[in-house]
Amino acid sequence: MRETRNDTHDRERRRRAGNAVAMTALLLVMAGGLLGWNYYRNYQIEMQDDKQKRPFAAFSEKDLAVMAEGYRQELAGASAGQRGGRVATRERFHFGDQVKEFERVQQETRRVRDRQIELAQVQAELQKIEAEQQLRAGGGPSAMVHLTRMFKI
Repeated sequence: MRETRNDTHDRERRRRAGNAVAMTALLLVMAGGLLGWNYYRNYQIEMQDDKQKRPFAAFSEKDLAVMAEGYRQELAGASAGQRGGRVATRERFHFGDQVKEFERVQQETRRVRDRQIELAQVQAELQKIEAEQQLRAGGGPSAMVHLTRMFKI
């Protein structure tokens, strides 16, 4: 049986179509590999950044709750005088007494300021703990995070 011209033409067309499908599949596999590699690279970068930005990431949920409650109690226990306000001064008539009063007021003001700084630091730590708790409660990352990791250069 002899091959006709149409048979040869059909066979050639099928061969080309098979080559096109193979090339398309190869391109898809290469693109998938490239996207996977980029996703993993960006994920590793994010994890390094998170370690610097999330100081409480290593703590358990229970430990975070205990620390947060302790900080809240410390803030609630701070009296109004420790939170700020003016230091009361007494009027003195002699120069030596005025100097002593100035030094007393300055020392008291410094003590109040130092306590305010401590309370501000406690407040900042509490905010970091609450942010960590919110991050954990929010569940996994959204689809947008995954897409960003995949396509970010």
